[in-house]
Amino acid sequence: MFSEVKIKNFRLFSDFHITDLAQVNLVVGLNNSGKSSLLEAIYLLANQNEPATIFELLTRRGEMIVPPEVQRLGKRRGYQLSHLFFDHHLTYEERIKITGTNIRKLRLDMFLIAGVQQHSLFDPEDADETLPTDQLILDYGEDKQFSFPVYGDEIVESRPSQFWRRQETSDSLPVHLVTTEYLDYERMAFLWDNITLTEKEANVVKALKILEPAVQRISFTSRRTSNSGILVKLDDPNIRVPLGNLGDGMRRVLAVIASLVNAENGILLVDEIDTGLHHTALEDVWNVVFETAATLNIQVFATTHSWDCVKAFSHALKARAAEVGKLFRVEREQQNVHAIAYQAEDLAIAMRQHIEVR
Repeated sequence: MFSEVKIKNFRLFSDFHITDLAQVNLVVGLNNSGKSSLLEAIYLLANQNEPATIFELLTRRGEMIVPPEVQRLGKRRGYQLSHLFFDHHLTYEERIKITGTNIRKLRLDMFLIAGVQQHSLFDPEDADETLPTDQLILDYGEDKQFSFPVYGDEIVESRPSQFWRRQETSDSLPVHLVTTEYLDYERMAFLWDNITLTEKEANVVKALKILEPAVQRISFTSRRTSNSGILVKLDDPNIRVPLGNLGDGMRRVLAVIASLVNAENGILLVDEIDTGLHHTALEDVWNVVFETAATLNIQVFATTHSWDCVKAFSHALKARAAEVGKLFRVEREQQNVHAIAYQAEDLAIAMRQHIEVR
């Protein structure tokens, strides 16, 4: 688990430092204050063996184009790298630096170097593609360095791939990112493959029961749609209903809990964790998150804008050791972003006095 994270020159962060992290961390702040960027930085850092994670984040942000030179080279898409760098400023002198301290110190340096003659990373046998290109370097230390060719206007080329299919090695840190978008059928089925017929099924069913107490089991079918491909068995043995028929909240809970149990001994990152959930369910959701994180040794980072979500987090934390959870408010003042920490007792007082912490 990370005890601290330092971020330099990444998106909104010129020089950001967050310390004394807990097992379960809730991050709040105004729009465009850096909450999602913090999750992205941790995601990039933790995926030490998955450099293509960078394309996943750029795709999710819509930071893609297909310029003529990329089309000419037969590539399917390009990515706008400059937006990863602070103030959208990409030069040979600028470097992104992300470090995190847990049992060992992890680091990522990202920078551009001047053009060299090189084959495409994705088509090493393509003899026609030997153009001088700049290179984006991802340096994780310990002889882990990856390069991606950059063409023209700060564009790196790639082929579409299923970024979420992690190639875990002995030193991989399991890490899962849940955004506000629905997880598609294939992603959910991939997560479920690691859950089915294990004790983790009970964790999933327990979480789904928060919204629908009649849930007994869930299963996946060959029909690959998010609404009809996932079936839920209710108390009545003759009733199996598509997950989508039970509402958006059920899909959100399934996405969060399935990602959570797949992050055993690793990290779960959830953007706007309360998306699609009624305020009356939030405390129970947090209870499941706290319990599962403790049982499976998972560090959780979640964001929210919701007062109800913060209140539910505080109430769930009351029943536990104070140090297992913490709220951080990120504040942006012109070019600087910093974090203000609220311990469990401070947060409880703020809730009682209706003191705004978001």
